Amino acid sequence: SDVPVFHEIVGSYATYFQPTDSSDLYQKLEEVIKRPQVKTTQEIFRRFSWEIMARETLDVYQDAASSPL
Repeated sequence: SDVPVFHEIVGSYATYFQPTDSSDLYQKLEEVIKRPQVKTTQEIFRRFSWEIMARETLDVYQDAASSPL
């Protein structure tokens, strides 16, 4: 579905369709079926890990703790 949160997470790795348009979904599914897979799931998931999430969360907390009120 073509919603902002999916663009944030998956970026250009996904094919997006209008959520209220079944013909758009049909067209996009046909496109995906006909084209070869360029990027694998592993490529997508490599961008995410618990270690990265923990490090980024800690950075946010440290920035907040060091900022004046």
